[in-house]
Amino acid sequence: MASIRHRNGRFQAQVRMLGKTKSATFLSRADANKWATLIEADLIGSEDTRLMYKPDCVAEILQRYLNGGSRQNQGHEVEKYIIGLMLRESWVLMPIQRLSASHIAEYKDRRLRSIKPSSFNRQFSVLKVACAVARDE
Repeated sequence: MASIRHRNGRFQAQVRMLGKTKSATFLSRADANKWATLIEADLIGSEDTRLMYKPDCVAEILQRYLNGGSRQNQGHEVEKYIIGLMLRESWVLMPIQRLSASHIAEYKDRRLRSIKPSSFNRQFSVLKVACAVARDE
């Protein structure tokens, strides 16, 4: 996303996307906006975005995390067990586009009948970490 700031009588445009930063200085805000729009379009159309990891369902995210990122953790065996429990749920196989907060809320309510809230938070954090790793890939 582009940010434009007024600095020393000029306008500095800065674009940060996909871990890349580009900046340039202009005499007018309009020129800075044009440049920023062009750079954003260029970065969006680059090969990096086409090669980004796009999972189909939560199960794919969990499996990928289990096979890759989780092995380095000290609690890998516990994470393996928690992910195994999550993979038994029907909502993890649902396409991500159809997944809603109500599915997660139902899962939370079901789990809270059998475990304490603190245990649920600890288990759910594994899903949050797996999603963060997938987002960064």
